[in-house]
Amino acid sequence: MGRPERAATYDFRVFARAAALKHGAPDGEEAASGVFARRVTPEMIPRIAVPRDELLAAPLDHRAGFIVSLIDGVQDVETILDVCAMRRLEALKILSDLATMGVIALE
Repeated sequence: MGRPERAATYDFRVFARAAALKHGAPDGEEAASGVFARRVTPEMIPRIAVPRDELLAAPLDHRAGFIVSLIDGVQDVETILDVCAMRRLEALKILSDLATMGVIALE
């Protein structure tokens, strides 16, 4: 039995509705930040978008810091997901959060 094919994109709208319901938003409206609505494709290349001093001052937890340490401007999202040893959804959310904060750019 082989592995199922992976989807070409990750659509966070389903998770946005679930998160909104969990946090009490009416009718599953998406979070105001739109974090979960961002589409992330495995081929996207994340790169650091802020100077080093701003990166060091950013409010990142240990998981986000680890993801940032894997970003070199060469590896694509799929490779980072494979290497980081986190649940895919968790790592994708962190990447999305970092992009929303302006710490990284996804190209």
